[in-house]
Amino acid sequence: MIGFPPRAQTSVYLDQYTPDQYRSLSWMAMELLGWNISKVTEDSVSAVTPFSFLSFHDRVVVNVSDYEAEFASTSMGMQIIDFNKNRRNLRQLTEAIASIAENTPPEKLDAEFAVRREATREDAAQSYISSSRERIVDGFFAVFKPVPGYYVTPILITLNVLVYLLLGLTTLFTGNSFLAIHPLILIQFGADFKLYTLTDEPWRLFSSVFMHLDVLHLFFNMYVLMVCGIYLERIIGSWKFLAAYLICGFAASTTSLWWNDLIPSVGASGAIYGLIGILLAMLSLKKLIEPVERQSLLISILITICFNYVIALVQGSRIDHGAHFGGLIFGFLLTRGYYFAIFQEKKEWLKKWAFTTSTAIVAVIAIILFFSMKWNAQEYADQVDRLKRNEGMASTVSDYTLIGNGRTLYADASISNKIKNFGIYYMDQNLHLLEEMNESTYSPGAKKVNKALREYYSLYKEYYEVQYARVEMGDYHYNSRIDELFDQLQVEKKKIALLGFYIK
Repeated sequence: MIGFPPRAQTSVYLDQYTPDQYRSLSWMAMELLGWNISKVTEDSVSAVTPFSFLSFHDRVVVNVSDYEAEFASTSMGMQIIDFNKNRRNLRQLTEAIASIAENTPPEKLDAEFAVRREATREDAAQSYISSSRERIVDGFFAVFKPVPGYYVTPILITLNVLVYLLLGLTTLFTGNSFLAIHPLILIQFGADFKLYTLTDEPWRLFSSVFMHLDVLHLFFNMYVLMVCGIYLERIIGSWKFLAAYLICGFAASTTSLWWNDLIPSVGASGAIYGLIGILLAMLSLKKLIEPVERQSLLISILITICFNYVIALVQGSRIDHGAHFGGLIFGFLLTRGYYFAIFQEKKEWLKKWAFTTSTAIVAVIAIILFFSMKWNAQEYADQVDRLKRNEGMASTVSDYTLIGNGRTLYADASISNKIKNFGIYYMDQNLHLLEEMNESTYSPGAKKVNKALREYYSLYKEYYEVQYARVEMGDYHYNSRIDELFDQLQVEKKKIALLGFYIK
């Protein structure tokens, strides 16, 4: 069965049985199958099936009216395919009911139901906030259709898809594939990039949340967004869900700036990890979500996150850990305030102020982090420009020494002076500048980029030093070392490009 959540339904007429007798039959059949009885009301019996790697737990509900019984089996984990397990649950249940009915007289069923119902009355006071058991998404286009309890989520999914379509068409016009957006187009149209975001384009903190690198990136993010939306939007409300998405997206983008520095960042994953943080915070509240459902959701979340990371590693994609961790932490913090905002039935003023206060606190923390980075943003941008200018000055030596991989031998003092005063000198300047940059920055991303650049410029300096020695000594034997250094420089350029620092 495909849909979200995966679900199967059927119904039967009661025939000679009363509603209580049939509820007793259903109850006994569920116990015979080894299912855990989770809830019994005046007109229904619910049970949860054992854990399965195909479908985690499933919730089976029998609703009994005066004339018929309606059966429903629904998957409780984050999945869209149940491999017909829900249908098998209903088939097993109806077969077990038929087997018990053959050997149990109706009057015994009445007595059984009375005894069982009395034994469960003590647990009836405990109520949990459970996700909707109705199938909200049934088919591809239903993902984009707003319905009660699933109103903001499809709008967010549609916006993300539309933005990708527009950027994809732009990429096509530049002669590239629609399946992946060119990085320069992402930067041009709103990627979260420190040198732009922190100077005069803070709107990138939000625009980047609706942009994606390729089709798989979009698909997995929208799938997890759909799952989180179905579980959370009904519980916390559409407007609170939208506020959580935007606030967590803003906080994740800000954390990403601190973490990455020179690496452009796009994707809804920061905001989505914020929603996952909210869901995890709810799972940590023992009296909020039913224990079995809590277990299924937790396992599903962990599997989804691990699968997402595996796909990214297989693709060779850079994972924005800063955005992920930032969204997760801020989402978790947000929920502690949301809990009081949502589940206080008697104190309306507490519901209002808890929501406002928790949202404001998370936003203020993110804003403080943003402005703490903004103070030295221009200085960092100037340092990056100096690195590029120095490299440009050093490369003027290429007219004499680098053409033909540096194999031509010049015995001219003016050439050796040019190598020394431009090539070696400006590489030294960049190495000293990198030391200053490393002392003034604390982000993991910046330190990683600085280290890669230091290795690159050290290699480049050695390359010029060997060129200088070759010209001074007039010895062709240096050519083999020049070839080795040239090849190593190409490798280092690729490494730096993967870090987001492109060298022309």
